[in-house]
Amino acid sequence: MGLGAYHGADDNDRRREIVDWFLNDERYPEDKIILEAGYRLLDERAQGKRGIEVFEFPGVGRAIYAEALLGFIVGDFASPDDFPEWLTAAQRELGEWLRGARGRKSKYFLAMANLESYELLPHARDDPRGQLKRSNGD
Repeated sequence: MGLGAYHGADDNDRRREIVDWFLNDERYPEDKIILEAGYRLLDERAQGKRGIEVFEFPGVGRAIYAEALLGFIVGDFASPDDFPEWLTAAQRELGEWLRGARGRKSKYFLAMANLESYELLPHARDDPRGQLKRSNGD
């Protein structure tokens, strides 16, 4: 997703760089709503109140990835074996859902990070959501 070339000082530095793309960005008020909705849908899925359709909402994927990466960063997890059951189940189900339709994975990851293209511009880190505005003013 454009961060593959970022080496970082260590694994946690690399995780911080990646998770910054998924966490709430104060410049975009809707981000907070999207992440809150993602966590709520995950909770309802874990309680059996919702089905696999929750994974259609990119905020769910953002919540899953953010939770896993933050857990590694703060030391809650040393490996995926340390993930709580809900996170393991959510990752497994998201993976199954992504593999369920051709082209779904790439479209979902772009929507999840709110990007329009893999082709990142040099200023992308400072403006990840506004970086790829169409030249015709859209």
